[in-house]
Parts: sequence; C-alpha cells; structure tokens
Amino acid sequence: MVDTKRIEWADYYKAFAILLVVIGHATGRFNGYIYQFHVAAFFFISGYLSRIDKKSYDQIVIIKFFNLILPYIFYGICGLTLFAILQRNHILQYVSSWESIPSWSENIRNMFQGLYCDWLGATWFLVSLFVAYIIAKICLVLDKNRAGVVYVIATFLLYKVGYYYHNTGANYCYLTGFAHYFIIQLYFSFGHLYRKWEYEMKNKIKIVVLPILIVINIVSFLWFRKNGLSMDLVSTTVNTPIVDLLMAGNGICFLISISKLLELMNIKKIKVIFEYIGRNTFGILIYHFLGFKLASLILSLFGVCDWKIISNLCPPAEVSNSWWFIYLIVSVSFSILVWYLTIKICFIKFVSGLENGMYKKIYNKYEEILK
Repeated sequence: MVDTKRIEWADYYKAFAILLVVIGHATGRFNGYIYQFHVAAFFFISGYLSRIDKKSYDQIVIIKFFNLILPYIFYGICGLTLFAILQRNHILQYVSSWESIPSWSENIRNMFQGLYCDWLGATWFLVSLFVAYIIAKICLVLDKNRAGVVYVIATFLLYKVGYYYHNTGANYCYLTGFAHYFIIQLYFSFGHLYRKWEYEMKNKIKIVVLPILIVINIVSFLWFRKNGLSMDLVSTTVNTPIVDLLMAGNGICFLISISKLLELMNIKKIKVIFEYIGRNTFGILIYHFLGFKLASLILSLFGVCDWKIISNLCPPAEVSNSWWFIYLIVSVSFSILVWYLTIKICFIKFVSGLENGMYKKIYNKYEEILK
C-alpha cells in the first residue's frame, strides 16, 4: 500500500536511527554514544507515527498483529529453515557461530522466548513494539483517549515498575521480559505525546533553535560518555530511571533536530537518499547482519581479513574499527536491494507487514462479524 501522506523529517529521523544501529553492530568504536539512546529512539518515532488515538483497541491488536507479529513469525521460520538447510549440508559451522540448531519442535516452543535466527536482524523489536502499542492504548483508554495527565501518570508508573522488575530480578516473561516492555512503552508514549504537542506548537519554534539544540545535545553526549553512562534496552542493562530518561531524551532530541534541519536544507540528492533509507528501515533491520557477511567476504578478497570471519554475527574489532564505513555501505546497500526484490513477491509483501489495505479489509470483516 502506498502512503498517501508522509512526514518528511520522520523519514530522515528513521534513516539516521537505522544507520546508527548498523554502525553500532558493525563496530564498538562509537557505542559509548550510540548506546545512550538508539533503542529508545525507534520506540519514540514509532509512537510519533502510531496515531493510536485515532484507532480502536481491536483495530490496533488486529492490524499490528499483521504488521509486527506475522513478520516476526515468518522471518523466524525462514531463518531457522535456512540454518537447518546449511546444517544438513555441513555448511553452517563455516558461516555462522552456531555449530548446530535445536530440533524443530524445540524451536517452535521457544519462538516467543527470544530464539530467532540472528542473521535476520533484531526481530525482537517487532514483538516489543507490538506490546508497546497495546500498553500505550490501554493507558490512553484510561484517560478517555485524551493523552492528558492520567495518560502521562500511567506511563510513568509503568516505567517505574519496569525498573522495579529489573532491580528485583522478577523479570520473567516471553522474549525480553516485563522490565523491558514497561520501560520501552514510555518512549513510545512520549512519541505520541510529542506529536500532539508539536501540532499545538506548530510555527511557534524558531529555526535558529535547532542548531543551538544540536550543540547542547553534542555536549551532553560527551558528558554522558565521559561518565561511562550508556544503556541497552534489549538486555535491559539500565542505570536509574531519571538518568536513562535524560540520556534517551537527549539522543531523541538530537535526531529530531538534525532531521528537521535537513528538511529545511536545499540538498535534494542527499535528502532523496536519506528519505529512501528511512522508508526501508525494516529491510535494513532484517538483512544488515547478512550484509556484514558480504562485506567481510569482499574485504577478504582484498587481503584485509580472513574469509573465516564471516562466521561471526558482527565483524571483529580488529577489522571493523578500521573498515566500519565499508561495512555500513555494503550492509545497507545489500539490505535495501534484497528487501526491494523480495517484497515484489505478493506473499512475502503480505507476511512482511506491508499490505495495510488487505489488513484493514480483514479488520472490517471482523467488525461485520461482531455486528
């Protein structure tokens, strides 16, 4: 389904965010900065674009199942099938850190406990985003769909509960756990609140503020880095609620500022590139680890490294610290190409969460049945 209306700066924001994710996976050189906010940044922009106040609870559950859970299942099965084929032909040990994979029955049981083919991206994000949609909508319903004081208090309380679960170790749940879900929902909810605030404040913020904000953000990055502060919301490696909120907020503000600044610039060719990357973040999320293997193979042909490093999920530091830019370019280009080619197949496009028109027809049928 073709988008009828897109927000230009949001595409740039997503492009910057996914490029930082790829860089962070390619090399650890910059993770002291990237890991201050990169996961939170994606949940924020997802909340910003969610329009959950315009959709019913049932609509969110059904549509987002097709957008998020179906792709998670599909790409998980694809990845495990690929691993099984490679293992059967005695190739897996040469191209993966996995020497063997569990049985199919065990894989199916563990599908929602975080076991997925690591080659096919950080697909944990899809399930976490689905849960964030559900939690945010429940909080919004409690506030009669107003996103006011009750909504803010509810999301903050859940955020604090997330840290409680983390600190006590009582974090048992499928995938990344209650702590992870309750923490990330705040950033999603903030994205929704920011869109409401942005609409009310439209044209009241002067352009000159953006460069000032960027300078403040950079200084803050350096301060957090100097004090050894970072967080990983995937493994729920966190600090304190306030410190993490300030760190993530600073990074999110930085991405918003540079994205809106780019929107104002008259550099069409660069804007087209970033817009295209921003529109294809899902493909990059799925395929960028495979792209790393291609980059390692190319570098090995030039004698830069041993071809055997393709078995690593991420390139080793002794190679990537010098050649991370090659990994970035090859990985992103490869991911977009494979994504572009595969979603031309109708079935793959459907199970990749991209057929919103069809999903809405399914939801409408569901509504008709209930009447």
